[in-house]
Amino acid sequence: MSTSSDEDLADIFQAHADPDRAKSMRAYMKNQFQYYGISSPLRRSLCRDYFQIDQYPTTVELPELVDQLWQYDEREMQYVGADLIRRLVKKQPAAFIDVLENLILRKSWWDTVDALSIDAGTLMLRHPQLQPDTTNRWVNSEHLWLKRAAVIHQLKYKDATDWELLQDYILQVCQSKEFFLRKAAGWALREFSKTNPAQVKSFLGKHRDKLSGLTVREGSKYV
Repeated sequence: MSTSSDEDLADIFQAHADPDRAKSMRAYMKNQFQYYGISSPLRRSLCRDYFQIDQYPTTVELPELVDQLWQYDEREMQYVGADLIRRLVKKQPAAFIDVLENLILRKSWWDTVDALSIDAGTLMLRHPQLQPDTTNRWVNSEHLWLKRAAVIHQLKYKDATDWELLQDYILQVCQSKEFFLRKAAGWALREFSKTNPAQVKSFLGKHRDKLSGLTVREGSKYV
């Protein structure tokens, strides 16, 4: 049984707070979140030391711990949650998709949403029954960040990519004026082009008139 505590982590981070760095981190994230001012390497080092003593959360404990981490104003606490999920997601049951969706919808911005989206993709590979219903629902939702998650959840799939599904999602969002959706479409194409450049090149040529300049620039980087 783990003894990991969000309060213990908060105390450790507070002891290493850097107000000057926190100010610049807030500015970079458009003042949407508070920060302790802890760099990513230091955060990971502090967490590694902490969890070596107090153990990583179990499969059962992880949902409650990440929920608690998402309640903090300081963004580093959400980063800890995202790091834990990345480490442990392959051990989670299919029902963990509900936890990921809930977190995508909370304190949403690209820094956490992108990590959670890729983790959702990992979980879906482990539990194929989740697809395509989950991401079909996401891409058809009214929520920007669920749509983005649907488009990019296959980023790490390589040969396992469902190309037909990816094309469908890109075409569903390609007319959006939302920067984060146009960027996501291009990012997904760019990543898949590393596996199958010919298919991406053909797609870009066929649908160039529908795609934004941003999507085309991102998607054609390697083709």
